[in-house]
Amino acid sequence: MRFLPPGPRYSPKKVALILLSSTTLLLLLFSSVYLPLRYVQSVHESSPRYQIKKVAVTQLGGEQLPLPIFAELLEVSSDCPQQYAHFDEEEAVKRLHEREIFRKLSVKKRRPDTLLIAYALYQPAFILGDRKNTYVSEKGHLMPAFPYFSPKALPTLYLGAESLEKNLPFVEELATLLGEVKSIDISQLSAKSKARREVVVVVGKGRSNHCLRLSPLQIKEQIARYFLLASHLTKEKEVDLTIDLRTVETAYVMTGDIYETK
Repeated sequence: MRFLPPGPRYSPKKVALILLSSTTLLLLLFSSVYLPLRYVQSVHESSPRYQIKKVAVTQLGGEQLPLPIFAELLEVSSDCPQQYAHFDEEEAVKRLHEREIFRKLSVKKRRPDTLLIAYALYQPAFILGDRKNTYVSEKGHLMPAFPYFSPKALPTLYLGAESLEKNLPFVEELATLLGEVKSIDISQLSAKSKARREVVVVVGKGRSNHCLRLSPLQIKEQIARYFLLASHLTKEKEVDLTIDLRTVETAYVMTGDIYETK
């Protein structure tokens, strides 16, 4: 069996010197490569060529937002541009989602100076009458109206202390059943006194309105009686009427007439 001859023996001081020399050499090699690259990168980061100057928007559905709104929300402008390297895509998405109007959203950077934004807005379903400048989306959450949406002829919803999430399906069914709905008030839906519990719906009838007072119970039956009654109200076609349908088989009209709706 052959054995390798023993290597040279160094003193601890010489070993430390060799290690120090090797480390210094590695640091010099690293610096000679990294520092020039870092310098080039820093030049690019501060160069006007690598500043966000363009915003390209793709609409994925729903209403279109004016381009200046994105520039304002993301603080991107020609007079105060952001450097490409410093722009945070995740932070941009978070900032836009704070407006609560986006159903879909993505923000990506493209070298050297462009933002790519793809989005879709929630669809407004109601105007919230309890709060200024507020829409209710089809998903049941609140969102600002101006300046993100154009003015819309939507039914106005009055909630009072009632839960939007709990009652949205009920409100949507009312609007579907009655058609030309101008407003729905469910603020007394859960009143402590059963006698005060009601839903008030204003329905457009040409140039006039019918204000319906409905009991929360047997809504469909009351609506059916309203449609039956409406065919007998020809003389009041151009008059605003309040019609109380809460009494079974009877409708009280604001004019003082009582119509049997059996």
